[in-house]
Amino acid sequence: MLTALLAAPTSRDGIEAVVRAYFAFVREHPAAARLIGSPYGDRQPTRDGQEQRDAQQARVSALGLWIQPRVESGELAPLSQPLIEALVLGPIVAMARRWLAGIHDVDLDEAAGILAERIWLSVSADPK
Repeated sequence: MLTALLAAPTSRDGIEAVVRAYFAFVREHPAAARLIGSPYGDRQPTRDGQEQRDAQQARVSALGLWIQPRVESGELAPLSQPLIEALVLGPIVAMARRWLAGIHDVDLDEAAGILAERIWLSVSADPK
């Protein structure tokens, strides 16, 4: 995912690259994707929140390092890094969980195009 993100020529292309790379990983490595995207992590007591955050830090910080200069340059909306991460990853993870659960009522390629556009509209400083 990070390789695709960093290779993207524009921020908008970067969002699409993240969506497509995540879905490609889900298709190619469903067992690993089930572990990474497990909803059980969301059910941990609040007292474990810092531990969970630390466990996810490597994945989040790579995206965060990509996000921050784009917020500073005005390409991305002036939102906090955690909010942009949630807007970017939330819909992707939700669709991946659905697909991994065996609910294939949406084609992931079609979903990737739609989600990339909708995510871009939510994080772009100028969503035109």
